[in-house]
Amino acid sequence: MYSIWAYLGSAMALVFGALALWRGGPAERSGAVVILTAWFITPFLQKNYDPTIWGVVVDVTAFVLMLGISIWSRRIWSLFATACSFAGVLAHIGAGLALNIGYNSYLTTLMILSGYGVAFSLVGAVIESEVYRRRAQAQASVS
Repeated sequence: MYSIWAYLGSAMALVFGALALWRGGPAERSGAVVILTAWFITPFLQKNYDPTIWGVVVDVTAFVLMLGISIWSRRIWSLFATACSFAGVLAHIGAGLALNIGYNSYLTTLMILSGYGVAFSLVGAVIESEVYRRRAQAQASVS
């Protein structure tokens, strides 16, 4: 059952990332590259959905890069993507601290926040980019 949700999330990330690369500005394209790279590198670094040091390194790197994009761009979507990415980093830390409890909360947090949340933030990126683009066009036509 987990694989269905993982494949659906990957398809969503790919579609939304492609949309952000196509219709987004520099911040949206940078964010899409970071998110898609981290998204598709992670499965090669994991074994049986267990947290590995390389998965943590990828997620922490993606979080730091998204934080930089968020500070640089000052866009709402990037703040949401950064927060969801940070939730993924915290899930790795929590899984490392509670080894005997199991991975249900770890996988749920990664799937919902660090997975779907970050993927949906790319939709917000495209919408926000379109709003800024149309405002700039409207101001240019008034001037």
